Amino acid sequence: ATLVSGLSKHALLPSQEYAARRFLGSGLAFDAAVGPAGTGKTTTMTAFVEGAKMGGARVVALSPTLVAAGVLGEEIGAKAESIQMFLAHHEKRGNVGDLAVGPDTFILIDEIGMASTPHLAAVLDIADRYGACVRGIGDPEQLGSPGAGGFLKYFHERIGAAELQEVMRFTDPLERDATLAIRAGN
Repeated sequence: ATLVSGLSKHALLPSQEYAARRFLGSGLAFDAAVGPAGTGKTTTMTAFVEGAKMGGARVVALSPTLVAAGVLGEEIGAKAESIQMFLAHHEKRGNVGDLAVGPDTFILIDEIGMASTPHLAAVLDIADRYGACVRGIGDPEQLGSPGAGGFLKYFHERIGAAELQEVMRFTDPLERDATLAIRAGN
């Protein structure tokens, strides 16, 4: 209850609020949200991070690339790093410093659909070892991993990820419908 109380100050769309609340309160070791471009994935992550901080939790944000991690960190107000840097840090230095994780930590992976399955398995192993939870957000219908991937799509189809549904980036309904049609391959 404490973790989700901070979300009330955000003007979130219903699916964004559901995803942020689910991330905070599901109790799962891993959970995910999916959404097409323009559905407010960054807004959802920001609300999640603020709710986690209000509840006393830490968030370590990861992204498939270092450049994307820099942008992500600024947008959501959390420490952000590339997945590869996080893994190298844990391999060489251990569970110390800004990238240390524990039972009070959420590891948030942006654009998780672009992360390779071996990298995700390594992140999940670290989280499991130290009691952290992993949350991922992305779109399995956008760019995939350059390596072996597909975990987000598998999780979404088999387990059921939260879905961000309201496309708000486009004010013209034709643009909104066109972007969804392109995403569906139509």
